[in-house]
Amino acid sequence: MDVRRFGRFEVDLAEQELRRDGLRVKLQPRPFRVLALLVDRSGSVVTHDEIRRHVWGDDTFVDFDHNLRLCIHQVRAALHDDARQPRFVESVPRLGYRFLAKVEAGGAPVPAAPPAPAPRSRFAALAAAGLLTFGLALGSEPGAIPTSPAVQGPPEFLRGLYLRQAGPGALESAAAALENAARVEPGRADIHATLAATYVELADLGLWPAREALPRAEIAARQALRLDPASASAHVSLGIARLAGAWDWDDARGHFQRALVLDPGLTPAHSAWAAFLSASGDQKGALAAIARARSIDPACPLIRGEAGWYLYCARRFDDAAAEWQRAIAIDPTLPGTHERLVRAYRNAARPDRAEAEARETMRLVGSPADGPVDLRRFLLGTARWLEAAPAPGPDALERRAGLYASVGDREAALAALEAAVRARSRFLLKHLAADPDLEPIRGEPRFQALLRRVGRGIMAASGTPAP
Repeated sequence: MDVRRFGRFEVDLAEQELRRDGLRVKLQPRPFRVLALLVDRSGSVVTHDEIRRHVWGDDTFVDFDHNLRLCIHQVRAALHDDARQPRFVESVPRLGYRFLAKVEAGGAPVPAAPPAPAPRSRFAALAAAGLLTFGLALGSEPGAIPTSPAVQGPPEFLRGLYLRQAGPGALESAAAALENAARVEPGRADIHATLAATYVELADLGLWPAREALPRAEIAARQALRLDPASASAHVSLGIARLAGAWDWDDARGHFQRALVLDPGLTPAHSAWAAFLSASGDQKGALAAIARARSIDPACPLIRGEAGWYLYCARRFDDAAAEWQRAIAIDPTLPGTHERLVRAYRNAARPDRAEAEARETMRLVGSPADGPVDLRRFLLGTARWLEAAPAPGPDALERRAGLYASVGDREAALAALEAAVRARSRFLLKHLAADPDLEPIRGEPRFQALLRRVGRGIMAASGTPAP
């Protein structure tokens, strides 16, 4: 097999996988290609231009240096490498990068060792599920869990941690394993905190109905906090469950703020707080909070997606488009990002750019356009597709509402929002008071009734009326 090994890692060129102790480490395609090139040239300087030709080919763009730095950041994060004291990837100023570790080639892959603890960042699974801009949760990194240098516990706990890294398809099995672990060792706060985060993620990905998953998340998080009141991860999960599941703004606010005090470096705490502020009408505060999250994890495309959403909600449409374009530079294959750009450019009165993004969206979903694209028909068609699709995504009702409202179909927009309220949708509060696309129906009595029912805390939370 075409495998390169160094330390505890192996790069499988045939399978396009990076593994640590036999377990797959998530790495997006371009960062993987950068790593594979560096590993193949171990000990030699690989210039910026060589990387560009090998990884990007003729697909050049002005911001290449920025995107290369993001790729290198993701490679270092996957290898747990430190740019200041590198063990693997060394920066060579003004030239490129050098791979430092000794590399061995050939042989069969290393058998899987006992699973390592799940990483603090779980954005990759959400991005893979298309949530980058199709549906950002209130706190889009619920999967972060407490970790230590060597996690120990019953086998089912370790199995649950491993399955949480295996992608959305294994998440239900991870929940079952963690439930068993909690029964075996009910006094372990970290097990209950991890289980709570898993339930939240099941709701985020639409794998379980929110009205089923979020109450379970609340129970598990409360048990974790009874055992360890200083569990920041449990406070985040409980805040999400109280806000999205019970519409209890005051309780959610307290838990998010407590998580930030307990662990100022916990990305999902900042992300959840940003989402809370945005939903309550404070876009300026949301942008400040997501900027802190980005300072912790600068290469994460989902954080850029969130920042774009808060700029969009602040009616800064050009700035939102610029942020989403940066997210596209990290992963250009998600149609949801391009679909958001259609609306951003349309609201910014830039129809040519909006039409170009509509074309790209259609190309990515397998329906390329031959002639001119009518933006109103594109938005209406997207809404109708969401209505008819068997698996349109967990935030389909809110997206349908915004799309229908933006093309003037008020009845369809209000019906979609009312259905989201009945379903206790995880994503309702993200849109209800903040989404600019809902502006045409804000004066409708039915919309105001929904706002009073769901968003009683919107005014109290921000101290200002909802927009």
